[in-house]
Amino acid sequence: MQRLFVILVLTCCSIALISCGGDYKLKRDRLAEPSPWPYFRGDIAATGATDGSWNGRLNVAWQHRTNSKPAGPLTLYHGLLFYPGTKNKVEIFELPTGKLTGKVKIKGHNQAGLIMHDSLAFYALGPKKNRVEAVNLVNQKDLWDRPVKDAAAGTIVVNNSLIVGSATGRILALDLFDGSIRWQTDTEARISTPASAGHGLIFQPVTGDQIVAVTDTSGEEQYRVDLTAPVAKPVAVGDLVYAGAIDGSVTAFRPSDGTIAWSADVGAPIWTAPALDSRYLIIGHSGGEAVCFDAATGRERWRFATSKVLRASPLIIGPYVVVGSLAGELFVLTTESGDLVDSTTLRGAVATAPVTDGRRVIVATDDGRITCFGESDEDYHATADQRIDPQDGSQ
Repeated sequence: MQRLFVILVLTCCSIALISCGGDYKLKRDRLAEPSPWPYFRGDIAATGATDGSWNGRLNVAWQHRTNSKPAGPLTLYHGLLFYPGTKNKVEIFELPTGKLTGKVKIKGHNQAGLIMHDSLAFYALGPKKNRVEAVNLVNQKDLWDRPVKDAAAGTIVVNNSLIVGSATGRILALDLFDGSIRWQTDTEARISTPASAGHGLIFQPVTGDQIVAVTDTSGEEQYRVDLTAPVAKPVAVGDLVYAGAIDGSVTAFRPSDGTIAWSADVGAPIWTAPALDSRYLIIGHSGGEAVCFDAATGRERWRFATSKVLRASPLIIGPYVVVGSLAGELFVLTTESGDLVDSTTLRGAVATAPVTDGRRVIVATDDGRITCFGESDEDYHATADQRIDPQDGSQ
């Protein structure tokens, strides 16, 4: 009898694991849902900003502990969260509830997250494999793969082409459906940072302290912008183009011809991407500060100090900005003045940029924990004394 009971328990556990951990298939009715954050910085301009109804409070809607660290940027698509882990798989969660719905198996080290377009998902495999692959999530069939040496950790879709930067110095525009090369440009410099796009151009940081601007239709080089140091993260594209360099300099240049509009210095190396809305540019640096500039003039508006290095890029949601540190600190500030709205401390380091759908903020920490702040499926709003402890998920 005891043996029968053990077999029954193991069988139930196996069924549960299969139902939660099986290969994911995207239902076609999902394709009608809006997709607020399909790329590594939300949009092809890499602004890291959006409007939304989030109230700025760090109320925990749900939390999930995975068995792998985040290996690339998070993606929000068709009401789903795509979490690329270090164990060669992307786990997929229902965004409102945090329910694990399945996974996509990756055939190597995934260093670019999962980039989505319609029903197609694209990912880049790092050294040894050195490939970009496409999978159709509706039928879980591999669509194509193409050799690309050490692709930059983030890709975007522009003019129905997947834009990929390679360590060889090439910018590739790959056809979404068969992976053929629509155009390619050799920058004659190493590429390790993702590209951004806007104004009919693609802006690609390269070694040699430069940003190369090429047309998004043919890859023809238009100009280069010389900086004082390399750029470790993508530029943000608005009326101007903004870059933060590892010597602490911030540069804004005109997209029409690459001439410098303004420059500033934050005082410490920058390893984050800028967050840009219609008025403000916010950037974090390794000295632990978030610094806000007037986007048009470069005038510094405010600074906010944390206790540790900022490696995760800040996130703007309407009137709020979210900043996370390697100490696991998470802060919500007002975009206008940098005043503190709310804060908490998570177990692991916040080294991956938070993402948002406008109602919720999702943060992945280096201990493999995913925390969703905001509204749950039941429109849950916790009060201050009902708030769930983000350390362990308990009240």
